[in-house]
Amino acid sequence: MCVSIFVGTPLLTHAFGVSPKKIEISGDPGEVILGGVSLFSENNSSNDEYFVSFENFRPQGNSGIPEFTGDISGLATWFSSESQVSFNSSGEVFFPFSISIPQDARPGGYFSAIFFEPVTESESLVNEKIGVLVFLRVNGEILEEGSILSFSLKNNKKIATQEPLFFEYRFKNDGQDRIVPKGTIQVFNMFNSQIAEFSIDDSSSNILPGSFRKFETVFADGRQSFVENETFFNIVKNQYKNFKFGIYKADLMIEWGEDGAVENKQFNFFFLPWHLLVVVFGILGVLFFVGRYLLGLYTKHILTETSTKKTKDKI
Repeated sequence: MCVSIFVGTPLLTHAFGVSPKKIEISGDPGEVILGGVSLFSENNSSNDEYFVSFENFRPQGNSGIPEFTGDISGLATWFSSESQVSFNSSGEVFFPFSISIPQDARPGGYFSAIFFEPVTESESLVNEKIGVLVFLRVNGEILEEGSILSFSLKNNKKIATQEPLFFEYRFKNDGQDRIVPKGTIQVFNMFNSQIAEFSIDDSSSNILPGSFRKFETVFADGRQSFVENETFFNIVKNQYKNFKFGIYKADLMIEWGEDGAVENKQFNFFFLPWHLLVVVFGILGVLFFVGRYLLGLYTKHILTETSTKKTKDKI
């Protein structure tokens, strides 16, 4: 994951990239870890110089977007490196650093970023500050604990009308290191027959300790595409093609941690393709009244014929 911050209008004068975009490392208390990142100038400039800084981050809300705290303790203070870096004639440079883990560091996860910011300000009032996220795991006895807070259709809907189905779930990390959840969602019909199973494995879905994240995933069995604000009859066509009706069950299974902890959560929802049902009952209603009208005409015709015949018989 690479973090870029731009100040001013979006016109870049210091365009450059970094590799890798995310660093995941581990070490023991008292250990010194060596690492580095490569910087690439996209305009092949050898004159650009950049300040180097380090800053811890924590989760912001339930989206997983990092919030940089400006702390002067923790991982941000364990780095050792040059305070500036400049590109060579080839437009690229390797930036080495080291991390000295304190002897008394508690086991668990530590999270920081290495930032690179231009030394000279841009005439276009644009300063680009780009960073690489660093996830450090200090080895030892680490508590790994998490739980599924909720699992439902999006916006907690109880009734679905058509595919795709938008599921959402929230997972909380009560442990001491980040969690990368993975697992599956299974969907069962009213006869308890499985009609779908799909993976929710996302290696970028880090959940930091003491926080939770909300995830969304889509089930679209047999549906190739979906357009928002569909017309009524397009919905009817989709409901007819992928007909589903009755009580359905969704089962979420999440696995996480070094020991492979597992938790399940289920919920029921009702599939009601009411657009299709309106059309079907509408057609049946029209057929009923037309049939009733025609039957009335036929009955009237028979009665008239019978009355005429009786009159002729009397004569």
